[in-house]
Amino acid sequence: MKAIKLTEQPRIHRQSSTLPLRHDHDSSKKRVLVVDDSVLNRKLLKRSIGDLFDVCDEASNGEEAVAKALAAGNQHAGYDIIITDYYMPVMTGLEAVRRLRSLGYEGNIIVLTGNTDDRLLEEFEAAGADLVLIKPFQTENLRQKIRELLQEIDCMDLV
Repeated sequence: MKAIKLTEQPRIHRQSSTLPLRHDHDSSKKRVLVVDDSVLNRKLLKRSIGDLFDVCDEASNGEEAVAKALAAGNQHAGYDIIITDYYMPVMTGLEAVRRLRSLGYEGNIIVLTGNTDDRLLEEFEAAGADLVLIKPFQTENLRQKIRELLQEIDCMDLV
């Protein structure tokens, strides 16, 4: 697996979000949004990581992901982690990351891509992605990264 960590510390939920895009009412329930235009990829990913979360929602493109993140946040049940593919119709993963960050989403965003272009990876970093995993990757490595992020979120909830 080739993993590129884009920031020293992943973004962790903070109280100062401009929109209610975070999980406010019950930090013991972990929520993830899986975003990919391939139904098969979404199912495989959910099967691979679903047991790490209480809620595992899905979206088929970036535009749908932004809408679901907004709706969940407005119901005080925002996503702890959003995992998105890069190349999708309607709105790419890169565009979705930019949009989510511009709206105040402060949860963790993991991008999955087969593209290894350094310029693209720099764009993900500038957009606010926390982690980019290059396909193909080992599922256990993704699960470990997610466990680390969830543990950091739990630690922040205690502060």
